[in-house]
Amino acid sequence: MRKFYLLFFGWLTCASLAAQCDLCTIDESCIAENDFPTVCPAVMPEATAGVYYTEYLTFNMPATVTDPGSGVTATLLEVVITNVQGLPYGIDFTMNNANNTYYPADGEQFGCATVCGTALLPGFYEIAITAHVTAEAFGFETEIDQDFISPFTVLAGEGGNNSFTYDNLAGCGVLEVNFEALINAAPQTTTYDWDFANGNTSTVQFPPTQTYTEVGEHVATLETTIWDFSLTTVLITSLASGWSGDIEELTTFQNPDPYFVITDGGGVPIYTSASLTDVQSGSWSNVNLTLNNPPYTISFWDEDLISADDFLGSWDLPSESGTFIF
Repeated sequence: MRKFYLLFFGWLTCASLAAQCDLCTIDESCIAENDFPTVCPAVMPEATAGVYYTEYLTFNMPATVTDPGSGVTATLLEVVITNVQGLPYGIDFTMNNANNTYYPADGEQFGCATVCGTALLPGFYEIAITAHVTAEAFGFETEIDQDFISPFTVLAGEGGNNSFTYDNLAGCGVLEVNFEALINAAPQTTTYDWDFANGNTSTVQFPPTQTYTEVGEHVATLETTIWDFSLTTVLITSLASGWSGDIEELTTFQNPDPYFVITDGGGVPIYTSASLTDVQSGSWSNVNLTLNNPPYTISFWDEDLISADDFLGSWDLPSESGTFIF
């Protein structure tokens, strides 16, 4: 009688899983240092890989801020959370306001977000939260992008396998084992690389039943790769005539002030670029926006101070690497 033992391991090269978080609770004891916008807690409590995690973040956005260098006081008219990057794989981020927009000058001083999910990989992370701020000083409005960094540590869990399951650990005679990869990040591209330690390999989520006939321990492994694409550079060479005819251009004989907006697969605008001033061509470099919730759409606009911004067109972004011309 022959007995077979199998040892199974799994690992991830990249994954991004999301879960809908509960509604957060605002911590009104979160005080902005020097009357500047701040995020509490400054350092996220530690999480453990493989263990469900939830934590609330509070944003304090004072109605007025004073620049410590110049002494100029400005009124915060609007704060829009435009992007969140650096989350551990398996962790999601949900704001308490559906459009991620707050109006501090109208008394909306606080906002909050819930960080939740099950982190798959231990390590040290920095959650980067980008806010697009519209402020007013001396009767003039200005727009700036402000980043807030929240350090986040995920501790290693105690064993377990978040990558795949199997149905037989040991047996006598011929041993047959069924495997299943647990992670599928569709619509993101997910690939599998199995090695069953019996001479067979596979690249599918549900591989064929594996047969073991040799006595001893067999170490089966799975590498799961989930591909995230990143938007790096946007270039415009022509805006046609969709921007012309507004009072701004007619009275000042200026060119448009283009900017673009990225919308994710859920129809949520996740990124708004800075505007270029008085140009019909130009570029935005070092965008470095991770595209992990496809399909994405890019739309272009002409910023107008008096009339409504002009819509210049939109296009779908392909879920693949390369340079694309619209």
